[in-house]
Amino acid sequence: MAKFAVNGHNTGKGGNLQLEKVHEAKLAFKSGATRFHMRLQTLDRGSGGDEDGWGRVYEATVFKSKTGGLRLGRFQWFNPFKIEKKKDPYLRGGVTEFL
Repeated sequence: MAKFAVNGHNTGKGGNLQLEKVHEAKLAFKSGATRFHMRLQTLDRGSGGDEDGWGRVYEATVFKSKTGGLRLGRFQWFNPFKIEKKKDPYLRGGVTEFL
């Protein structure tokens, strides 16, 4: 499923990502379909095929239908820092905090 997600992203976005490893994977069932939620580490080989590409972690969701067809639902960069704005009565606007 992880290879399917990376290949689907590369086909749709014209990328050149290569799967390095799967950090986390979860399985969910809903309405007869199966959802695979994954956190993947990839290596970007760049458009020139350089060997010194950089790595990044992505979150991906792949759907498998009752008939066995696969579809890539979501593939986005994983940001471990959640940023939340809180209002401070002494300041105008908000203060940004890392949680």
